[in-house]
Amino acid sequence: MHPNLQSMTDKQFLMRGKLISHIIFLERCIDEYIVKYFCNEEEKRLELMRVIISTKKITLDSKKEVLLYLIKNYAPELKKEYPTLNADLTDIIEERNRLAHYVLSATKEEIENYDGVVRLANFKNDIEIVLYDDDRINKLDDKVQKYIAVIHKLVNS
Repeated sequence: MHPNLQSMTDKQFLMRGKLISHIIFLERCIDEYIVKYFCNEEEKRLELMRVIISTKKITLDSKKEVLLYLIKNYAPELKKEYPTLNADLTDIIEERNRLAHYVLSATKEEIENYDGVVRLANFKNDIEIVLYDDDRINKLDDKVQKYIAVIHKLVNS
């Protein structure tokens, strides 16, 4: 295997693993907040989580909508403190979908000229290439970590 192809492959595995793992944890924090809001009893919370919230039928986007509703109605100060919450969560969800479903773009030219930037490709109707340099990766992870902390604070309030 060409050394640059090995580097590209290794970096995209690390990038995807790190970001998707952190986004999964963010989703679990949202789950916990929703469940805690709707149920006071610990045993029932676990059942609500297992039977309804953590199923394939309830998407992260749907959970985001419930979270935004609860914040708007019961924690409006958070909406003022984080005015870009909705847009940021939408961006995180879209990035998660790209990370999970786009394939590593590794043409001969990209391999030969590899510069540390991960290129992910989508082949629906046309070819879309999304570039992930270290700055984009770090900014996305910082955004995810910020909202993990915000929602964790909500859960414990």
